[in-house]
Amino acid sequence: MYRKNMISGAVILAVFVFLLIQAGSLNEQAAYWPRFVCVIGLLLSLGNIVTSGLALKKERAAGSAGEEGLFPLTGKQILNALIVLLVLAVWGWGISRIGFLVTSVVCMSVIFLVFMPEKDMKLRVRNVLIAVAVGVLFYFLFRQLGVRFPKTILM
Repeated sequence: MYRKNMISGAVILAVFVFLLIQAGSLNEQAAYWPRFVCVIGLLLSLGNIVTSGLALKKERAAGSAGEEGLFPLTGKQILNALIVLLVLAVWGWGISRIGFLVTSVVCMSVIFLVFMPEKDMKLRVRNVLIAVAVGVLFYFLFRQLGVRFPKTILM
């Protein structure tokens, strides 16, 4: 368990480092909140890695280390992580070509639909509507904060 936390913490840390580097291309005012969120994410990821590492060391010293395999993730967990990374890559690619709003709504909807435990049509429609509402909210929030979106096909 602790090894899984350390691996997931390292992956999330890498994502926040990437986003922090990307925030460097924004103007100073627009980059304030993305940088702030990235720094908080970096600190929390590092904290997760350190606490999990200390707990793993303590567990091993006590001699009660669990029967975790050499690679602690299951095939299903790896597949889920790859799906999320693929959706993030499509989202990053689509923002500059299709537009922030459309790409964000589509990617959030895909995540909701793929990882939703219940396959009820009413819940699926509700989650897509939530994705639309969140996408529109963030679009207008970013516009108010002065974020300039690239000229794209749809916006």
